[in-house]
Amino acid sequence: MVRKAERIVIIYQQNIPPWDTAGMPETDGGMEICYIVEQAYARKPPAQHDVGLVVYQLSETPKFRSDQLRKIFPAAFLATYSKDSSPHMTDRSVALGFGMHLPEPLSCQTLTELCRSKSASNHAPPKGSPDLTGQPDPLGELAPLLIKLVEVSTNYEEFAVIFGEFCQGMARRLNAEFCFFYLFSESEGRFSRAFSPRPGDVQKGLDFTITSALLDEVMNQGTPIIDNSFSGKKGETPHRKIKTKSVLYFPLIKSAKRIGVLEVINKAGSRGFGDADRKFLTSLMHPLAVIIDNAILFQNVERLCYTDDLTKLYNSRYLKQFLVSEVKRSLRYKKKVSLLFLDIDHFKAVNDVYGHLVGSETLVEIGRVLKGTVRDTDVVARYGGDEFVIVLPEVTTDMAMDVAERIRSRVACYRFGVKQNLNITLTISIGVATCSEHAITADGLIQKADIAMYQAKGLSKNSVCLAV
Repeated sequence: MVRKAERIVIIYQQNIPPWDTAGMPETDGGMEICYIVEQAYARKPPAQHDVGLVVYQLSETPKFRSDQLRKIFPAAFLATYSKDSSPHMTDRSVALGFGMHLPEPLSCQTLTELCRSKSASNHAPPKGSPDLTGQPDPLGELAPLLIKLVEVSTNYEEFAVIFGEFCQGMARRLNAEFCFFYLFSESEGRFSRAFSPRPGDVQKGLDFTITSALLDEVMNQGTPIIDNSFSGKKGETPHRKIKTKSVLYFPLIKSAKRIGVLEVINKAGSRGFGDADRKFLTSLMHPLAVIIDNAILFQNVERLCYTDDLTKLYNSRYLKQFLVSEVKRSLRYKKKVSLLFLDIDHFKAVNDVYGHLVGSETLVEIGRVLKGTVRDTDVVARYGGDEFVIVLPEVTTDMAMDVAERIRSRVACYRFGVKQNLNITLTISIGVATCSEHAITADGLIQKADIAMYQAKGLSKNSVCLAV
């Protein structure tokens, strides 16, 4: 039996829903999917309180706005979907008051994650939440920041900015010098990201080896650590320029799920951190863990929409959306943006000789090589089959040619299939195009680089060609 608020409603406009309902598999966790034709439902819709997620097919002339659907589904998170995933449709969805726009085709996993994240947000502290410590206004400036974190949980970039402000506020509330938060990745088994007290300063890929002893101890044991005579015996903080005298590490855990660790440095005064600080954080950490976990769930939903299932790179849908934005920015601010179109030479032979499983793993390895060769700010996407596209913001033609040659050389030297006790060598052909030298639209840039890539294949393969 489906629990309350775990039904998913899909409102569609065509005579046929986006899937064959008979063939639509059940979502994870037994969530029920219901289909409703918009035209019929608009006549006399009954209010439904047991729906956790409503996904409404968005068009240029929608019959429903979010406020209308809110009256029908008071407990549901409202999202839109369409085949058009352009920024125009996303902006239209936001303008109509919806929380998120999803591209077709929808997937059960995406719907399940989104419904779960909506349910998590219902447990976040609402406005006017009760006193956490029994003292008057214990949260102070943190209360409106907590509310803001709930409101922006569907936008991870904005969430990061507000969380930076929250770190600042936490340091002031505890009368300390600094506050940092380390996000723990269950799938990777390590701390993967840090939020600093500077708003919006989100650091990725930090080296936490020097703090692994302290952070791992807090995360694994699930208990706080206070050290008011910090000596560095258990490891140093990652902030080498900060003279650390006292530290407080507090774990964030939600239903046995490890979320991360809060680090507070240098309490004012000679006594350092005490029981009052521990009690305050104890009252605050659970709702904060729920809020952060909710934001992560929303981020996972977006990743599912815009990530290639096999390689975990961006897919062509995200590529086109990102490239449209970058081309507009390039033309407006007179900045360059270059694009590389890559194709693996003779890839069919890998599938024919070694099988499709090895071929799939080879594509995954290619993706890792590409990601490891470019900057974090560059976008690497699987365009389809054995074709990849890399967008290089603020990179000139000459610089793009250098990047392309570096990638070509690295792939040619790489040995694929080592885990399968194989020794596969591959080469790639690359086409390069730059806005606005070769095209002034996203589609034009892709087309020019694609043509250049085929020229590289026609010449000798394992080469780089510039668009004309």
